[in-house]
Amino acid sequence: MKFNEIKSNEYDKYTFGRCIRARREELGRSVRELAKAVQMSPIYLSDIERGLRVAPTNNTKGIDYMENLIRELNIEDDEILAFNAMAEVSKGQYIDIQAYLSKTPSARLALRLADEEDIPDEEWKKFIIHLQALKSSKS
Repeated sequence: MKFNEIKSNEYDKYTFGRCIRARREELGRSVRELAKAVQMSPIYLSDIERGLRVAPTNNTKGIDYMENLIRELNIEDDEILAFNAMAEVSKGQYIDIQAYLSKTPSARLALRLADEEDIPDEEWKKFIIHLQALKSSKS
């Protein structure tokens, strides 16, 4: 399993942990073994894998858990961007969307209006279908 094989629009709060677990299992490592190698508790790592905790940040001792995970899970250079994006999504942050919003004022306005009007998810699904149809017609 490669981290960059999953499309970013399929990320959810569980993706990061599921991918860590899949890679760990591919490598034949136990939770305890990987946790020790990355300097975190096995319970903490297990919680991340199950989506009960978000991606780790550096602790007060300066341990770079993300860098340790990249090293210990043999994450290749072409996977690091996806790995970090999944980590951010687990924290409720969406780097790709933030970049788009920062350069597209109309999108920001549309989201603000949708929030003010409390547009339900069903309406968004209709809008997505409309966007997909536009994309198909251009192809």
